Amino acid sequence: MRQNVKAGELAERPADPTRNGYVFEGWFKDGAHLAYDFNQPVTSSIILNAHWTKQLSQWTRGSSTWSINPDNGPTAGSTKITITPPSANSIHFTQISAGGAHSLALASDGNLYSWGSNSSGQLGRAVTNETPSGKPNLVTRPKGASSGFTWVQAVAGGGYSLAIGTDGNLYSWGSNGYGQLGRITDKDDSNTMKGDPTPKPVDKPTKADSSFTWTKVIAGADFALAFGSDGKLYSWGDAYNGELGRPSGNKPGSEPSSKPSPVTMPSGVHFTQVSAGFQHVLAIDTSGKLYGWGWNGLDLPGWSQQQTMPGLGTGASTPTQITKFGPSGNTWKQVSAGYMHSLGLVANGQLYSSVGCNAHDYCNIAHPSGTAKDFAWKQISAGSEYSLAIGSDGKLYGWGDNSKGQLAKDPNDYSTIADPTKVSTPSGVTYTQVRTGNQHVLALDSDGNLYSWGDNSSGQLGRDTGSAKNSIWASKIPFPEQPEISDIKFDGISGTNRSRNSDGTWSVSTPSHRKGQVDVTISWSMNGQQPDAHLLYTYIGPKYSVGFTSKNGSCPTPSGMPGNQSVVEGEQAKRPYPDPKSDGCMFDGWFIKDTKGDSNVAYDFSQPVTGGISLVAHWSPVDTHWSINPSQGNVLGGQQTTITPPDHSRGIRFNQLSAGGEQANILGFSEGVASDGNAYAWGSNQYGQLGQDPAKTTVQNTPTKVPLPDGVGSDFTYMKIAAGGAHTLAIGSNGILYSWGRNDHGQLGDDSTTDRYKPQPVNNPYTDKSFKAVQISAGAYDSAAIDDQGRVYTWGCEHTSYSDYGTVRSTPTLAKDPNGSSQGLHAVQVSVKWSFILALDEDGNVYAWGYNTNGQLGNGTAAGEHNKDYANDPKPVQDPKDASKTFKATQISVGTRHALAIGKEDGSLYTWGRINDTNYTRPTNDPANTGKTIKATQISAGTWHSLAIDQDGNAWGWGWNYYGQTGSGSTSDQQATPIKVTGPNKAGQGFKAVCISASHNHSLAIGQDGNAYAWGKNDYNQLGNTSIPTTGNSPKPIQTMFDPTPLNITGIRFDQTVIGTLRQNTDGSVTLATPAHNPGRADVIVDWTLGGIVQTKAHLPYTYEGMLPHAGSSGIMILLAAGLLAAAGAAAAGRHRWEARSLQA
Repeated sequence: MRQNVKAGELAERPADPTRNGYVFEGWFKDGAHLAYDFNQPVTSSIILNAHWTKQLSQWTRGSSTWSINPDNGPTAGSTKITITPPSANSIHFTQISAGGAHSLALASDGNLYSWGSNSSGQLGRAVTNETPSGKPNLVTRPKGASSGFTWVQAVAGGGYSLAIGTDGNLYSWGSNGYGQLGRITDKDDSNTMKGDPTPKPVDKPTKADSSFTWTKVIAGADFALAFGSDGKLYSWGDAYNGELGRPSGNKPGSEPSSKPSPVTMPSGVHFTQVSAGFQHVLAIDTSGKLYGWGWNGLDLPGWSQQQTMPGLGTGASTPTQITKFGPSGNTWKQVSAGYMHSLGLVANGQLYSSVGCNAHDYCNIAHPSGTAKDFAWKQISAGSEYSLAIGSDGKLYGWGDNSKGQLAKDPNDYSTIADPTKVSTPSGVTYTQVRTGNQHVLALDSDGNLYSWGDNSSGQLGRDTGSAKNSIWASKIPFPEQPEISDIKFDGISGTNRSRNSDGTWSVSTPSHRKGQVDVTISWSMNGQQPDAHLLYTYIGPKYSVGFTSKNGSCPTPSGMPGNQSVVEGEQAKRPYPDPKSDGCMFDGWFIKDTKGDSNVAYDFSQPVTGGISLVAHWSPVDTHWSINPSQGNVLGGQQTTITPPDHSRGIRFNQLSAGGEQANILGFSEGVASDGNAYAWGSNQYGQLGQDPAKTTVQNTPTKVPLPDGVGSDFTYMKIAAGGAHTLAIGSNGILYSWGRNDHGQLGDDSTTDRYKPQPVNNPYTDKSFKAVQISAGAYDSAAIDDQGRVYTWGCEHTSYSDYGTVRSTPTLAKDPNGSSQGLHAVQVSVKWSFILALDEDGNVYAWGYNTNGQLGNGTAAGEHNKDYANDPKPVQDPKDASKTFKATQISVGTRHALAIGKEDGSLYTWGRINDTNYTRPTNDPANTGKTIKATQISAGTWHSLAIDQDGNAWGWGWNYYGQTGSGSTSDQQATPIKVTGPNKAGQGFKAVCISASHNHSLAIGQDGNAYAWGKNDYNQLGNTSIPTTGNSPKPIQTMFDPTPLNITGIRFDQTVIGTLRQNTDGSVTLATPAHNPGRADVIVDWTLGGIVQTKAHLPYTYEGMLPHAGSSGIMILLAAGLLAAAGAAAAGRHRWEARSLQA
């Protein structure tokens, strides 16, 4: 980005950029080691570069430069881990301010440090009043500040301090006798406001709107000024000499003002730079003109030459242009207001002082002796009765009072220095910033090191000067200290054996803890008590064995069988690659062995391992036999014969299913992942949601293979699939998230609204790489995913289910952490459908955000049917027994305006939101007051109906049932209470299932027999069974027709004669009428495909037989004999041709 800044004005600090795996250090000029100070005026074109530090751990929150290694270990504890604190060498001061007898410095870590006098609490931390501090220590963060809060500017006044935070508030602390804190504090016995050592916000100006922020602050001795985001300059504090620059109560002797009010500005004038002294103010406007107001010093006896603002008489109560400070026509670049004098720097590098010289009201400060002709002054700072300035030669010069060594000279030899004299500087040091206090000096060098000299009676130099109260030598302030850790807690439990290592790292042993990810809280200090650092540590459960065996049967012992896997509880088994092989057989996938020893159900590799399991390889024998029946006929043709292909049936089964079509036009479709690792889809393809070009294919009647993404390896399989309104999400075995289908609301996450029918990777905008996901959910117009770090992202938009859409998010957007960290919400499950979002964290806490028209957010309120208010950030769902606690669950599922969950405490099925035309604003496990509850193991919320599987494996359905989607066996409008899904074969018999999915008008399930079933509406063949017409419905489960590798006969020839009409039979065979042919054997050539792939032609023999005439004369007999001889020759030739071919299938 580029900013156009007028000379003398300030550049605006951009929002901090982010870079995955790195911590932002700040903006730096080319070659500079010190972060750029955005409070300095721009005098020439500059380029600022972002500096970064490699982030040592991806599991960091708060102080993101901490790291933990290892970041996981067993639940038994006693794991020795290493904690690496931030590198002290990477922290430097970036901004400094010297006050009456205290100092402030802003560091690159965003913290503010203070030292020196604390007589009025001006250090802003828990130090006893009147107790000075001789080294930099942290200023207390404001109460309620977010974890990402940092300071952006700070200034030290006479006995008080001011600082602006990243929240746009201006904070104050210290003395308040003149209202200089900009807020009311308690009063003492003399009715004077007391000081306050705690940083608290300065009052906002009267009538300021809610977006008002402070942008820059200036501190005088006992008064202050600040610019607001509205562009106005405000002032408050001591008003005795008109230093507030406003007429009301601004006459000599006026009472102080604690309320920020606008400075009265000359018409058309805008200030770009302001400097406040003891009781006067100087300012430069956008055209380089100089203004002043406050006390001018002429009323002091014997001080006729001691003016602070030449030409303004005794002073001014409002900003007045100064025209007699230097030659006329000067363009001013810098000003600095001191105690009794002022300094001004003009465009040509000449420096002027308000202290009169000879007959003039000002003095042109001479160039130091021995400097070059082109010497110019670059930076100025006016102290109490002394001045410092940096020249174009990079050296620091000083003049004036030296009674405390503030000019770095021995005061016994030089109590006062009249001309600019070089300040003694440590070897190799070049100062880039200098700030003068009352009688002490702070200076930053080009490496970010801070030096100090002068008065140290209150510790304001920030370093030990021994018994001396002053220091005439510039010495470096030791900073920062080495981090000191006082406690390391794992989910609130302190670790043991904490110790510092020789390399600066720390060691600690973990306490025992239940399985899961926990917060590691580090209490530490570094120049004062720092905000707690937070890291993540994962307690790993026991490991379980995943065994691999092969099903006994007609296939020979396979080769390439994988070894057993040892999988940590809660993690996934890895699908072996390559697949094993068995001669003469085809591999159908891995199936899980149940307690009976059966293995009917295909194993879902996307599910976490929760115990020891055995996976069984299933096989299908290869059949190559083609047949033709009958295989002979007469030469006239016209006979019916049937060609039957080899038996190609496979044992491939679905391991997961997802029902889609949650949209107003209700275009139902279905999807699943099968045991062969492929994804299959059927139903409506209006927007390419089946992975096929909608211009060519609008509907698929039965499961059809979804194409693989471009460029994937041979080991690629689909792991997880989610069907939305008219779009699809899927996770590949490479961990990458893919999307395709409708994209009118950005639900594909590709930063566009263009529909796409080919699976394409979703990009993670935070890393600019393909999004790695572990869990997904697709809604009507929105999508959600959990990345491989456990963070929740959403995109697309929610919908009230009326006509109101939320804000479109066309790329994955990180959900905010309800606990306030910058790392986003961490969860193990996320669910979307239509109007809101639910997330479940590792501890079982349920969070919700989105629309709350019917209480679906579970917060005890319902906004109303047509309410458009949208909750942007996750908030806890309230516990039904105690609203002050968060509801805990083991599983969640989102419907249109209702939610389902399995309670963590009791395993009961809970629901809330709109249920049976009633709003439930907190979870309930018995909405119909039946006195019965369902103990569930799996749930799925459809648009207006719901499904569940109980602990005995029974499937249940309830809700809207117009098309039979609850599986009750009927098509009643509504099923108010849960009822068992009817069995597919026998009325009154329940349906046992292992997997369920509810959409808008249809439902899917995998039965305990391993087959896929569907019920409900079938208008787009979303049930996947062609025996049900598209005008029909099925109120009970019917088996989905699944032929993963369909065999199709595409053409047949008898020698060179092409058969025009083929009648397809239900078993895959074709029946045809034979063509006429000479007697003998014909070569029947079959063109065919398997799974859409063209195969080698099959060849079958068909024999044509001749016909004898009825006449019996000798002539006829001779002709017949001749004909038979010719036929015999033809037959021999045909047989020769046939035997030369090889029958292939």
